[in-house]
Formats: sequence, structure tokens, C-alpha cells
Amino acid sequence: MGVCTKLRAHLHHFRRMAWIAASLAIAGVSVWLTPAREALDGLFIRSLFLTRGALPAPADVLVVGIDRPSVQALGLSDDTAHWPRRLHAHAVNQLARAGATAIAFDMHFAEPDADDALFAAAVRRAGNVVLFSLLRGEAVVGGYRESLEPPRAPLAGAAAGTAPFPLPKWPLEVRHCWAFKREAGGVPTLPAVAYQIAARADYARLLPLLPRDAVRSVNASWPQRMQALRAALSRGAPAPHAADVGLQRLIDFYTRDDARLINFYGPPRTIATLPYADVVQGRFSASAIAGKTVFIGLSENLEPLQKDGFYTVFSRADGLDLSGVEIAATAFANFARGESLQAWRGGAQLLLVGLVALGLALAIALPGARGLAALVALLVAGVAAAYGLFVARHTVLPLAVPLGVQWPLALAIFAVEHARRLRQSRSELRAAFAHYLPTQLLDPTADRSQ
Repeated sequence: MGVCTKLRAHLHHFRRMAWIAASLAIAGVSVWLTPAREALDGLFIRSLFLTRGALPAPADVLVVGIDRPSVQALGLSDDTAHWPRRLHAHAVNQLARAGATAIAFDMHFAEPDADDALFAAAVRRAGNVVLFSLLRGEAVVGGYRESLEPPRAPLAGAAAGTAPFPLPKWPLEVRHCWAFKREAGGVPTLPAVAYQIAARADYARLLPLLPRDAVRSVNASWPQRMQALRAALSRGAPAPHAADVGLQRLIDFYTRDDARLINFYGPPRTIATLPYADVVQGRFSASAIAGKTVFIGLSENLEPLQKDGFYTVFSRADGLDLSGVEIAATAFANFARGESLQAWRGGAQLLLVGLVALGLALAIALPGARGLAALVALLVAGVAAAYGLFVARHTVLPLAVPLGVQWPLALAIFAVEHARRLRQSRSELRAAFAHYLPTQLLDPTADRSQ
């Protein structure tokens, strides 16, 4: 074969591989730009969670669950919104005396109650209580507006802070939570405010690292302080000592995106849960409370009775979902422990789609078993990297489209290419032997009468 012929063959092979790489990249980007990506991402993240399994419950958070046994033990109705607030006051007193670091109510106190003054006094005395604000949305000219409906004025004024806890469902299940709700003016959410109260020692050590005029709202409530601190950090976060983990986590919490992927620890009731009636009636040990942030809200452990359940990756087969208060406690633990899941941004995701297309095209270019082995090796390497980073670094590699779309397509292209190469090799072999052997030996199907 002459030099020119070899060059033309190599050029043809290069062009063919370039077209394959471009086709794989176009297929990946096309799917990435459609709603199908959400479904693939969901399946991919679900597979990572289910492969990893449940984690040990975080030790610094506790749920006080309002459930059916508590309703029966206290002789109250199912309508928790109209429970006498002296019970909540007593619960706050009990938890504060036991050494709770922060107390967050995932309940909206909108209506007046005869015990409001008693409840407000307990909240003010504890000094570390966060109350729930309702976030209402409405369509306005030119867009959409969200506004906060805080709890009753006496209660809101007594609390360390008030905050909402909206949960986005993308598309059907809960995967994310907000640390800050930009559409509502950047207000921090319930678990975010609870985290800031629990991390007040780190907050106090962070302030001297900022310019003196950077944070002016040091005497305001915690939500206002958080917004001021976040604005200051957006102008340049300080670099704490590497060993100062608490300060690093606090700075990371403020400087990351508003929405965070939730790192779920396990199925319902993975977070340690204490019945509300046990708290009110004093049936607990102080060691179960001391040093923990406590979230109070509806938390039923029977699916037919559940009123505040959200479908998540760990929803049980019998239909029991994680309650809203459990998700709030999970989000808090993610913030406090630096365990929120991290995901690559859109530009980096598209770059990975392109790099995967190139790698797969190079694997397809290898002949026979070597090409198939290279494709399998890329698949194994991708799965291993995704799982390793998920477990060790709480990072979700954007491999849903590469593994779910590009790799199967590459395998199909490899099969077609392999068949084409076999046909081409046979044709070349027949042409080479045609000068020395009869046609009947080269092609048994040839007409013997000729």
C-alpha cells in the first residue's frame, strides 16, 4: 500500500472518529437541554443514595415529633394549630433547661391564643427559639412575588428569629432545600437560622475577621444579621486557619448557592425523634437534649396518619415519607456538618459531556476486544468516580447523561463499527487472494456453472 493510500485511510478514519465524537456530544447536549435530564439526574442520584445506604444519625440534632401517641397522651384534638400554647411554652422551658442549643418550631402560629403571653415569655427567656413564617406567593404584573407572613406579633418579637421553610419539588420529589430564599429578599430559611444560632460561637469569631463597617446589624435578629454577614462575605471571604473547621463550615455555608442538594441520612425516623408528649410530661433525660438543636413539628410514623410527608429518595415502600420537620432537621445537619451535596454548574456539566464524547470515540476507534474493553473500563471508571466522590466528598458528578445516554449510544455505534470493520477486512482478504485462488474457493455461494 502506498504512502498516499495510507494517508487517505488515516484521514478517513480520523474524520469518521471526529463525526462519532461530534454525534455523541450532540446527543448528550440535546438530552441535557430537555426535561429528560431531570429524570435522569433523579435516577442517578437515587442510585447513589440507595447504593450508599443509610448513614448514622447526626448526633447534634433532634426532632420532637407531634404524632398520634402524643395526641392521645395529651388528650387533644388532631388540629394542632389550636392546641393551647401553654403546652409549647412548657416544651420550650423543658428543652431550654435541658441544654438545647437552639429550638425551631416548624409550625405557624398565626391565630391569637389565650396563652400567647405565656408562650412569648418562654421564648424570650430561652433566647434561642426560631419560629416559622409562612411564605406566600402571588402573581404580579411582570412576574411573581413572594412575601412572608410571620407568626403573631408578640411571639415574633420574642423569638431569636422567624423564618420560612419552603421545599422545592423538582420535578416530583424533594431533592433540594434553600438556605436563603432570593425571591423573598434573600431571607434565610428555618434550618439556616437554627444553624446560625447553634454556631453563634463561630459567628462571634468570624466578625473580627471582617472590616469593621462590614456588618452593621450585629444587634438585630438572627435573620437580619445573617443577611448582613452574607453581604459582607460576598465582597471577599476571609481565609481561616485550616484547622478551624467550624469557621470554615460557617464561611462555606454563607458563600455557596441559595439552593442546596440535600444529603439525606436515611429513611423516616433516621433522625433521632422524641415524642412531643414525652417532652411536655418530662419523660426524657437531659443528656438526650443537651448540646442539640431541636426541631418541633408534625412527624407521624404511620403513612395513613401522615399529614406533612414529602416524597424523597428514602420514602419507604409502605408509603411513609419524610416529614417536613425531619427534612428541616436534615438540612440543618447538612449545614452544621458541611455535608450538603455539591453539584457541578451548567458550564462544567456541558464540558464533561464533551470530554466523555471524545473519550468514547477514542475507545470506539480501538479494534475488536480492545475497543469493547476500553468502553467497559470507561463505564466502570465513571461509576467508581461518581460513587467515591459522593461518599467521600459529598459531590455529585454530572454523569447521568453520559452514563444514561452517551455510553449506551457509544456501545451501539461500536457494534456497528465492529461489523463494518469485519466486512471490510473480509473484502480486503478476498481481494488479496483473488490473484491466487479460484473464485469458488473464495466465495462458496458463487455460481459454479460459470
